[in-house]
Amino acid sequence: MKKGIVILFAAAALLLGGCKPHLNQKTAKLVKELEFYGQFYTSPHTGMSGTKSAQWDIPEHLSQCASMKELTYLAWQHESPVVRLSAFKAILIKNPEVAVRMAIVNLNDKSAVATINGCEGATESTEDLRIQMIQNNTKRYHISKKDSIQIDSLVLYTPHLGYMYYLNTLLDKLPPLPRYYNRIRNIYINEDNTDALPMLAKYRTNEAKRFIFEELQPKKVPVIKTSNETIIYTVRKTGEYDWNGKDKLTIKDVYYWPDDPDYRKYNAYKAIANWPNQAFIPTVKKMYISGIIQNDTPAAEIVFRALLGYKEPWAYGLLEKAVSREGKPADDYYTDWNRYCFHEAYRENPSAYYLPLAKKYPE
Repeated sequence: MKKGIVILFAAAALLLGGCKPHLNQKTAKLVKELEFYGQFYTSPHTGMSGTKSAQWDIPEHLSQCASMKELTYLAWQHESPVVRLSAFKAILIKNPEVAVRMAIVNLNDKSAVATINGCEGATESTEDLRIQMIQNNTKRYHISKKDSIQIDSLVLYTPHLGYMYYLNTLLDKLPPLPRYYNRIRNIYINEDNTDALPMLAKYRTNEAKRFIFEELQPKKVPVIKTSNETIIYTVRKTGEYDWNGKDKLTIKDVYYWPDDPDYRKYNAYKAIANWPNQAFIPTVKKMYISGIIQNDTPAAEIVFRALLGYKEPWAYGLLEKAVSREGKPADDYYTDWNRYCFHEAYRENPSAYYLPLAKKYPE
């Protein structure tokens, strides 16, 4: 067993035995700064002005001044999820192999944290963020291919991880290999997670086609009534909120509600974009009217991905109408956005059939 892993489990044993390490002065000061934050910053810049958050550099400083024993305690047992995640990031910088083992050990950790990404706030699983830190930065932190594959395999085959955004990311990027089929089908049917439907569509089975059409049918929106009869519409991947008495928002565990009808329909549209089948043409045309002409849903990029799958004149005509400025104001925002989304989709699925269109209407 390698030295880094020995350190991790030795430190863990001490912590589980109730041995809280004494933090050195520099580490304690940084931890105190982190405890001030109610949200974990997942990108360096925040707000409309793009100001850099002072929190962003703290994990780097922790990696330089804190011992592995201190970092392991902070990442494993500190009451603040912001501190735990910052300490984990410091471990990832200092000893990536230990960070990988820690993420694997904590795979079923359901603690949650409020996050800030630019101007957007969310509630996310702390384990989800640990996994994303590793898998989105494999080159930067020199994560081995073996470790990365192991994490992907564990995320895919561990039941009921629907609250993790990384599972959705993984399902989007997996190739439709036979060995994955039963698990993907199980996630959709038995775990009722429609994030698996776009992946299931890649297998192009009649059953998947039936599932897609079923998800497009109108459904009643589920609601939850609180004690005062206030109706709260359900959302996915969220957490419970508490006030700690100091005007700071703290969060308990994540919990998972079934996908609401709009989200289920969104995944059905993504599935159609993955499978250019003749049976879906009427739906794709409706997607174009709603998403492009009416600037509603689904998102323009999904519509363009769906259209690019059909190497046929009707699809070519709709695409050209969307990206052409003919009959539109010179500064039409939606045309600019359509061109951007078209080229994003085209880069993902280039073809000789649509090359003239890409050249005629540059970004």
